Amino acid sequence: MVIDDVDNIQLNALAKQCDWFGRGSRIIITTRDEDAALHLFCLHAFKNDHPQEDFKDLSLNVLSYAGGLPLALRVLGDHLH
Repeated sequence: MVIDDVDNIQLNALAKQCDWFGRGSRIIITTRDEDAALHLFCLHAFKNDHPQEDFKDLSLNVLSYAGGLPLALRVLGDHLH
């Protein structure tokens, strides 16, 4: 199952209990929460909660490029670091 652009309320309604899914099920969840995405990227790229002023525009460009996908933000942040 792939679920895109989910908030906590929707997630709780969709996946309240683990036994709703069969053994070996894979669930991929993405979100477009820009603040959370920026925070995640900055933790990997700058080892800080927010970008330095010099890198703010670059950080926003990376968020746009990655489309808010957590794995992409981690990988790009690690490579930038």
